[in-house]
Amino acid sequence: MKICIAGWYFRPNFMHAVRDSDYPAYVVKHREGDTFGIASRLYGNQGLEFGAYRQFVENRWDGKEDVFFCHDDIAVSDKWAFNDVERLAGMGVDQADLEQSARVGTGPTGIADHARISS
Repeated sequence: MKICIAGWYFRPNFMHAVRDSDYPAYVVKHREGDTFGIASRLYGNQGLEFGAYRQFVENRWDGKEDVFFCHDDIAVSDKWAFNDVERLAGMGVDQADLEQSARVGTGPTGIADHARISS
C-alpha cells in the first residue's frame, strides 16, 4: 500500500506517523510546507483534495498498488494504524470511506476526519 497525502496543513504528529510507518508515501502539496522528509511536489490548487489525488494518480501511481488517499490534517493513534487500513484490501474492500471514529479490524485505528483507500 502507498499513501497519498493532500498537503496543506502539514501537521507534525500525522506527518511523523506516516514517515515512520514504513509505507511509501507522497505529499501532493498545494502550498509550501515541511513534509518531514516525505517525498513531495507542489501543484496548483485545482480541484481541492480530488485534484491532488488526480495529480498523484496521473504522475506517481504505478497502476497496481493500493493507495490510501488522505488529507494531512487527519490524526492517527500511531504509525501502526496504517496496518489496519492496509488490511481492508485483504478483506475484499475495494474502496472505503473512513469517517470520524472509524473502526478497522478489531479496534479503533485512531483515524479521524476523511480518508480514502482504493484498489
